Amino acid sequence: GNKISKWISEPDRGEYDATNKALRLATGEIVKWMTDDDLLRHGVFHKAVDYLDHHPEMDVVFGQTAFWRETEGEPVFIGTTSATDPSRLSMHYWLRESQGVTSQASFIRRRVFDRSGPFSTAYVCGDTEFWIRAASKGVSMGLMPDIVLDYYYTAVGGSATRSRRVVIDVIRINIRYGTMADVLDVVYRRLITTSVAYRIGKLRKALKKVMHPSWRNKE
Repeated sequence: GNKISKWISEPDRGEYDATNKALRLATGEIVKWMTDDDLLRHGVFHKAVDYLDHHPEMDVVFGQTAFWRETEGEPVFIGTTSATDPSRLSMHYWLRESQGVTSQASFIRRRVFDRSGPFSTAYVCGDTEFWIRAASKGVSMGLMPDIVLDYYYTAVGGSATRSRRVVIDVIRINIRYGTMADVLDVVYRRLITTSVAYRIGKLRKALKKVMHPSWRNKE
C-alpha cells in the first residue's frame, strides 16, 4: 500500500528490540526491514516480489546498495555493492564479513523468522548475528543485480558511534558460531590491521610536522 497502517513511538531496548516489535505486528508474507536514514528506490518491492515468485526455493533476496556520505551538507556518492555470486551468502562469508551485501537491501520471507527466530538484542550488530544464525539453519539467500537502496553514512548511526563495541560483538559472534580460524580472521582484520593503519596515519601526520617544505611538495 501507499500508507502507514501502524505507528508506535515508545521506549525500547535498542534498535533490534524495536525491530522485533515491528516484526510481531507485520502481517505480510515478505518482510522489508529498514533503518530511518536510508532510502528505497522506486519499484524495488515489485522487483523483489517478482524474484521471490520465480524462485520459491529462496528464503531471502538481496539487492545492491548505493553508498553516500554527507560532506558540507551535500550528499556525496561513494560507490555501490556489486555482489554477483550467491555462494558468498553462506555462513563462512558472513562470519568473515565478506558477503558483499547490506542487511538493509534484503527482502525476507516470513518463514525465515519462524525458522531462525527474531533479532538478538545482545549485540550492537544484531543483524550480523541474525544472518549468521539464519545461514547456520540452512536459510537460502539469493541476489538481484538491481540497486534497491541508497545508504547514507551518518555520524549518528548506531554502529558508527559504537565502533569499539561492534568489534567486541563481532568477535563474540565468531566465537559462538565460527571456528578458531574465523575468530583469528576477525581479530586480525578488526584489531591488528586497523591498529597498524591507525598508527601509520599518526606517523605520517607527525612526519609532516617536521619535514622540510621542499620534501612535502614531493608527495
